[in-house]
Parts: sequence; structure tokens; C-alpha cells
Amino acid sequence: EYRVLPTDGMNPANGAFYISQTFKVLSASGEVVLESAHIYPLDLSTIWNVSRYVHLSTEDLWNGTNAQGNAVEDGIYTCEIQGTLLRVKNGTKVVAVTEKKSGTVRVDSTPPVTTAAITSEANSNGWHNSDVSIALSARDNSGGTPRVFYSLDGQPSSEATSVLLDTAGIHIVEYWSMDEAGNVEPANRLTVRIDKTPPAIVVASRLPAANAFGWNKEDVIVVFAANDALSGIETASPPVTIATEGADRRVTGTATDKAGNVAAVTQTGINIDRTPPRVVSFAPGNATTGYAFQPVTVFYADDLA
Repeated sequence: EYRVLPTDGMNPANGAFYISQTFKVLSASGEVVLESAHIYPLDLSTIWNVSRYVHLSTEDLWNGTNAQGNAVEDGIYTCEIQGTLLRVKNGTKVVAVTEKKSGTVRVDSTPPVTTAAITSEANSNGWHNSDVSIALSARDNSGGTPRVFYSLDGQPSSEATSVLLDTAGIHIVEYWSMDEAGNVEPANRLTVRIDKTPPAIVVASRLPAANAFGWNKEDVIVVFAANDALSGIETASPPVTIATEGADRRVTGTATDKAGNVAAVTQTGINIDRTPPRVVSFAPGNATTGYAFQPVTVFYADDLA
């Protein structure tokens, strides 16, 4: 509002009164970006002998464009407004000029930029095998503090600067920011793969099978089988051939999934004996002739089976 000094010339009976309002926009360097003038009728009876105030409004006067109608660059602009009180009766007469008032306007048409920082990088296969924390931060060229939002797996959005992913699966995180001017950044998308469960590995076969006493007299081949329902198998032990004689031979197979989880299984109880038993003695016998004249008992020995 602007104070208008009471004068005899402002008597409502002296004619019709108008406000000529001048509006000017200047850049930070002082260049005139836009200048306009508007004339409004003024009902002087509403202020005569009451307050002697008139009201000038800058609302919706500037939409952020220059005189050519093009959007101005982002920055801080100075807006000036001044009014002239006119009386129209047998010609136009300037009755009073209001004081000039000004203010600053920040123009910001550029959306903010949001970045996501993951606490631990995925492995070479693009997988994590533990919880993942994402820190979201935004910057805006206006220097303000943008509001940060995210949506997880298509769920409704939340306003937050951190996201914790603690469940296995392939997650889609969308995130964006909105600055103080209302500019909204297009959504960014981040895919996070988490598999915290080791693969399954079993002994698929043990060939050939042992005899009724649990022994083999030849090499034994142990074959492993592995699977992983989420990230898939990266590596698994190949078939292992056991050729060394001995009791309770053991062999361990391992499997690693694409997230780096490891599982193992051990096959025990493999007994291999390739050596025939040997005669160690017999009795009774004649050491000179090699003949015996009664039943003979033969004694055998075997170091393994």
C-alpha cells in the first residue's frame, strides 16, 4: 500500500481518478528485462477522508519472461513498482506520485540433481550378498535445499535421504528431488540385486557302488550337483576321481553362486583296496618235502579290507 497525500485536487467531485502503475524488472547487472504500464480506475470515495492509501499489487505481473516473451535465465532479478495518481476532468492531470518500491525475485526453472551412493559396490556379476544402504543427496543451482523422494519396487513414494534394502531379490529404486521453486527432477532408476542364501550342493553320484562290505577295488568317481534359485551358480566342483587306496577316503565339493555365497558338501566312507590278500603261513607242513599227510590250515592276511 502507498500513502497518498490529501490534496484538494483529490476530492471525488473533481473528476474520475486512475492509478497508472509502472512495473520494471532488472537483471543482476542492471539491465532492464521487462517494463510495463497498466492503468486502473480508482474509487476515491473509498479512501477519501479515511486512510488516504491506495493499493498497488504486483501479483501475477511477471511470469519470468522478457519483453520478447522468452524465458529469462535463472538468477535473481529486481522488480520495481511505482504508481501515478491521475485525475481526468477536462484533461488529464497528475495529482500525486507514489514512492517507488522494489523487491527481489529468484527465477529458477532448472530441476535439482539427485545422486545415489551405495554403501557397498556390487560384485563383477552385479550382485550383493548382504544388506544394501543407499544414501540420496540433491543439489540445486538456486542454493536451496531440495526435497528428496524415492519409490521402491513400484510402491508409493516416500520422502527420505536414505534407503535400506535388507531382503533378497532384484529391487528397483526410483529417486528424484523437488526444489523450493517446485521444479521436479525426472526420476532416476537404480537396480539392486541381493542374494544372501548359499547355493545348494549335493553328491549326485558315487561310482562304482561299493560291494556288500563297503569296499571298492577300483577308482571311485564322485560327482557333485549344485543349483541356486536366485543369482545362479557361478562355479561348482567338477567330478573327483579317488585312486588312492585306503579306508574312509573323503572328498569335498564346493559351489559358489553369482553373489559370492559359498556352500560345501563332503562325501565320506570311501574304501578302496586293489591289493589281493596274501598267504602268510600254513600248518602243519613238511618244510623239506613240501608234502603234508594231514589236513592243512592256510593263513591269509590283508592290510586293508
